[in-house]
Amino acid sequence: MSFAKILKFTQLFGVLTLALGSSSYAFDLSLLKNDKEAKSHAYNNLEKNMAEKRADASSDKAYALLGETINELEQHRLLCDFNLYQVFASKLGRANIENSPKFILDLLIVWRSKDLIDDVFFEIMEQTSNLSTLVETTHIDRMRNKEMSRSEEIMNDKKLTNDDLKAYYGDFKSLSITNPACSLGNWPRTAGRLAAITKDKNTLRLMNVAALNRSVLTEDEFNLVEFYRVNDVQSWDITLNKYLSILKEAKKTNFAIQNLKTLISKPMF
Repeated sequence: MSFAKILKFTQLFGVLTLALGSSSYAFDLSLLKNDKEAKSHAYNNLEKNMAEKRADASSDKAYALLGETINELEQHRLLCDFNLYQVFASKLGRANIENSPKFILDLLIVWRSKDLIDDVFFEIMEQTSNLSTLVETTHIDRMRNKEMSRSEEIMNDKKLTNDDLKAYYGDFKSLSITNPACSLGNWPRTAGRLAAITKDKNTLRLMNVAALNRSVLTEDEFNLVEFYRVNDVQSWDITLNKYLSILKEAKKTNFAIQNLKTLISKPMF
């Protein structure tokens, strides 16, 4: 079963299309264009040539669909990494364009070679694509007695309460791996706050265990944050919303972002 089916974004796409049929809202796709890096390091010449052979004929139509997807999701405040990737893939399929992760990567390479996107947007879409393919293969360990004891030691040592845990994990309430909503972008911030309290990023697993053991997290919620932790989402430098907010602010203030990577690499928490 594919991740697109798991997340049921085809249904979301239908709802959005119906709701936005008469909308005049338009995302400025020129924000995504590259005006920063002279040459991309996201792929080599062989990958570029192969991508052009496979995807160049569909790239213009697919790029327009990307704009439509961003428009719809942003207007309804649903624009985030997983939603963009999955609704875009759904739109490709409905337009009879291949929507496999490999083909979407080919599209990204073609767009980047034409400077329609920059390296940062390329990275965002690529890392989200990679993560989406791991849903079916990532193993989430059940909490063990030793971990429960160790997690309680940390809670007592740091004088943390259930209310503290509820504040830290509030962004994941009622969510799961099959229904993550826009929680992906919240995990790097949550993980950073937890690591700052314990002074050790390696205790993230134990903090998740503490939240589950104390019924602050349900098992589904625990599996979701563990999915992010196991796949190192806490180390991501950039998520979609942070990227777009920086670009929009730059446009609004007429600021040329020559050092976009530096701005984006600032901590998200």
